[in-house]
Amino acid sequence: MRPIASTNCLLSAPTAVLRTVALILIAGVLRSYAILPYEMEINYLDGTGPAECRSKLEKRVSGMSGIIYSHQPYDEPYGAGKNCFIMVVVPAGFRIRLKVFDFNVNGLPDDCKKDSLHVFDHEEQVNDQEETDPDKMGPGPIVGQFCGRKRNGTELVTSSHNALTLWWHTDAHLPRNHSGRGFRLLFSAFRNGTHSGCNPRKEFSCHNSDCIPTQLACDRIANCKDDSDLEPELQKSHGCENIYDGYVLDSLHGAALLGVCLAAVIGSVLLCVVISICCRGMRTPVKNPQTSGPAAGYPPPGSQTFAVAASPRRTPIPSAYGGGSFPYTMHLREQQLHRPMIADDYGRISDDRQHGGNESIYTYYNNHDARTTLLVA
Repeated sequence: MRPIASTNCLLSAPTAVLRTVALILIAGVLRSYAILPYEMEINYLDGTGPAECRSKLEKRVSGMSGIIYSHQPYDEPYGAGKNCFIMVVVPAGFRIRLKVFDFNVNGLPDDCKKDSLHVFDHEEQVNDQEETDPDKMGPGPIVGQFCGRKRNGTELVTSSHNALTLWWHTDAHLPRNHSGRGFRLLFSAFRNGTHSGCNPRKEFSCHNSDCIPTQLACDRIANCKDDSDLEPELQKSHGCENIYDGYVLDSLHGAALLGVCLAAVIGSVLLCVVISICCRGMRTPVKNPQTSGPAAGYPPPGSQTFAVAASPRRTPIPSAYGGGSFPYTMHLREQQLHRPMIADDYGRISDDRQHGGNESIYTYYNNHDARTTLLVA
């Protein structure tokens, strides 16, 4: 028996990992993808709020197939003191097959006295289109009581008609950090076609003569007891579209599968290189501003030019000849004589004296840049 496909199972074998990588890389080349024509509804026996755990047959799940969780959030241990009921109903004329995705409940399989899942059958057909008063309706005989661990794909029970009732019970004194993880179950509709046969327009014919709705045969979950609804050729013959052609890569192993992965990676890299080259060729060239403007060192035409300002003049220095006169004079005592040294209006002292006896000639520039010679005795 094949295991039921799980939404959170991990592929651990190297060949399986390579096959998964190949499927991702070449999904656009090979027809290796699946579409689920029938979207299964997910339901919880015990939800996030106390109102979601019903102690009567007030909670009903209807459909051709679906998934039932023990509690939410499922990644945490289930709670203590729970008594939750849920009734599962499929279309009239079908029966229910209840199988395991994963099952881990505290207790021993032969001694389910505390935490346990009880399954009840119904003795008559239930109308899946009408709501029934829970006080006027009760389940039939118990057909199973389960705890411990169950393998993926294990069939728990099948119904006599189109309804089953599930009762999830947990110990009131359950420790907080216990090891029980709960369960996920798959219910699906089927009927026995040994005498009447299957309707080829609406039903898929399993190898064991069971009939299931065609929508269930076009997914990747084993709804037939013999898993025959996972065979691609049978799926094609029943009109399933976009089915999973797993045999395309299942036939590849070892070096061949690794070669397919490497070829896909190399092809992706080459495609990126080609796209990069094309994008560079399509770029608009940008003009160099130095080649289109005036020569370096010259302002552009029509721009305003500014002259560099001259250095500021020094503040007039007070002297015996008047602090505001030009040129400024300063008295220096040299060799017991008063010899005035002339300072121009930029503060430069002229020292180009011409000696002639007791006379000294000082040459300087006044503030009007006029050369003046002063004769001093």
